[in-house]
Amino acid sequence: MSNHTPGPWKARFKESGVARSVVRDNDGGQAICSLPWPGPVDGGFAGRARHIAANARLIAAAPDLLRACQLVLAIHDNPQQQPPQYRISLDPKATEQIRAAIAKAEEE
Repeated sequence: MSNHTPGPWKARFKESGVARSVVRDNDGGQAICSLPWPGPVDGGFAGRARHIAANARLIAAAPDLLRACQLVLAIHDNPQQQPPQYRISLDPKATEQIRAAIAKAEEE
């Protein structure tokens, strides 16, 4: 099991001398990570800001994505415990990718 800060996490954007993106826990207290917004690069400052903001949103979604992967795998691995309308069949490659993503999130 992971020892990460429980979600949900929120991407917040603020300026304090240098514009940056911060991912925080749901209470807005603990910073999970801070992504600086550097000066102009490919696409100029605005392009880089959109790129960093997208990264912050993806990071903020991580706990939700992990829970969703775990739920899908639990349903897939235990079809007899699910009502027929909730039974799913996954391509073996998809199952392998889900397991790898969970393992990557949970490795210590």
